[in-house]
Amino acid sequence: MSAREESLATRVARRPVLARIAFPLLERAFGGLEGGTLEVRLPDGSVRRFGEGPAVPLEIRDERLFARIASRGSVGLGESYQAAEWASDDLVALIELLLENASRGRERHPRLAKIVQARPRANRRQGLLAARRNIAAHYDLGNDLFRIMLDETMTYSCAIFERPDEPLEDAQRRKLRRVCEKLELRPGDRVLEIGCGWGSFALVAAGEYGAHVTGLTLSA
Repeated sequence: MSAREESLATRVARRPVLARIAFPLLERAFGGLEGGTLEVRLPDGSVRRFGEGPAVPLEIRDERLFARIASRGSVGLGESYQAAEWASDDLVALIELLLENASRGRERHPRLAKIVQARPRANRRQGLLAARRNIAAHYDLGNDLFRIMLDETMTYSCAIFERPDEPLEDAQRRKLRRVCEKLELRPGDRVLEIGCGWGSFALVAAGEYGAHVTGLTLSA
C-alpha cells in the first residue's frame, strides 16, 4: 500500500460510522449530475468533480455534514450549513443544481432512494412538547424578521401570480380567495384551520365570504 493510499485509508477509518456510510452513497448519488459541475472541496484540500457544465462550488469544512445528511436528510443539510460545516460561493446555484437533480437521482438510484427513506428517524412521533419547541424555534423569532420576507398579509405559503411583476400581496390574496372558492364557502359555513399562521386565510374567509373560522396554532 502506498503512502497516499494508507493516508486515505486512515482518514476513512477515523470518520464517524454514519460519515463512512454516507460518503460513498453521496458519491454515487452525485455521479450522474446534469446541468452543472459540482466541485466539492473536501476538508483535506482535495477536490472532487461531479457532472458536466458550469462549475458550482461546495466546500466541505467538517465531515460531520455526512452524518447529518445520513440521519436528517435535507434538514440536516440546512443545520450543517448553520453550523458552518460547509459553504458555497454561489449558494443559489448550488441549491438549484441539487433541486433540479433530486427527482432524477431517485429515478437513477431507486435502491439508494430506499436506503435514504429508511434511515433512522428519532422524531417520527415528536409529541406535543417537542412540537411546541419546534414551533417556538421557528415562528416565535419575531414578526420583524418575517415582515422582511412576507407581504402585508403575512401569508406564509406560496402565492398565485398572474404576471411576473405583480405585487406579492395581490398574488397572496388571489391564492386565499382561490382556496375559499374551491371550498365553495358561504355565509355561516364553519371552517377549522389547523396551523393558521398569522390569520390571513381566516380574515379573508370570515371577512369576504362570511364563514365562521376557528384557527389553531402552537405558536405563542
